[in-house]
Amino acid sequence: MPTSTKIKPKTKTLSSHSKVDAKPSVLRNNTKVTFVLPSALASEVKQAVAKGAFESQNALARTAIEHEMKRLRDEDIARAYVEAAQDPLYMADLQENMEGWKSLDADADRFLD
Repeated sequence: MPTSTKIKPKTKTLSSHSKVDAKPSVLRNNTKVTFVLPSALASEVKQAVAKGAFESQNALARTAIEHEMKRLRDEDIARAYVEAAQDPLYMADLQENMEGWKSLDADADRFLD
């Protein structure tokens, strides 16, 4: 009778306390992080995944974090524009550039009308 042997999946240690399956396509360019969420929020996340709204809890977390990071970047850009609007040299340069484009804008307006 042949003997069966259990094959353990290869693991890669990410820290002294955690191991994940060694899937190069998943690990490449990714970093494992751990979050602590309120129980109610964790339940909502699991329900959203169960309903098919997201492929996985990781996908939901990644999407939410990407969304928030974009919002923060957009706020930084908006703040920079507000600051630039207070700079007389920037505003003079902007006005000069706008004057330079007036004739091209007029030509474009004729084609769009």
